[in-house]
Amino acid sequence: MNNTEYSQDEEDLLAQIGITLLLVQDLEHLMSHCLKMIFGDKTIIRLDDLFGEDRRNLGRLIKTLQKSVDLSSKFEHLLETVLEKRNLFVHRLRQQEWFDTQTEHGRMEVWKFVHDFYYELEELIMIFNAFAFRQANELNMPETAEVRILRERGFMQELEKHYMPRLDSLVSKRK
Repeated sequence: MNNTEYSQDEEDLLAQIGITLLLVQDLEHLMSHCLKMIFGDKTIIRLDDLFGEDRRNLGRLIKTLQKSVDLSSKFEHLLETVLEKRNLFVHRLRQQEWFDTQTEHGRMEVWKFVHDFYYELEELIMIFNAFAFRQANELNMPETAEVRILRERGFMQELEKHYMPRLDSLVSKRK
């Protein structure tokens, strides 16, 4: 590896890309749990298949989910958008014609993509967290030390106030 020196602006952008990658990993973990345990079909799709570059897998996930649950158009759009951007972020970010961390214009373009993706990703993570915690409540699972810490930090209150009330309008089980 060469001894490239980065400007502070480049370092800030690269740090945000790293933070966003951690959120992508959080989403993958949550989706795996929710697809298997909450939406009720252990064979829906393997996450390795979903997170590959093949766009057909995303369509297959949506169609398979729709066999067991009703997705609101808003949730379906968010899911599609985030997963498409996730694949670009993980597999092709550096190959985008607008990806340039060395110029101010290029950094602005990358920041725009990362900023939008980060907030869409965060929204989807909160929704999947809400599904997971609602399931834990429905199963009367005891509150763990980790959940108590999340409650102390205000995370659980955020889920309970802003996300859990919306879940049935986003996804409902087929009867």
